[in-house]
Amino acid sequence: MQRPQLPGRIEALNHVLRTGISNASPDMLRIAGMGRTAQRKPTAMPQTFTFSAGLEQLTQEQRAALPF
Repeated sequence: MQRPQLPGRIEALNHVLRTGISNASPDMLRIAGMGRTAQRKPTAMPQTFTFSAGLEQLTQEQRAALPF
């Protein structure tokens, strides 16, 4: 049994735009590159440190090892 040949991306995109997104199959949307919703890239938390007290209790070597 031979599988039917799938259309290329451009042909699938033309077909989806002609027939409408709501009428297209999930496979056709996937081939056309429209099968997923855009997601925002998660942003990393900024690496900041807040010292409220205790900096004066560090030794000179410990202060020199701080990243700022």
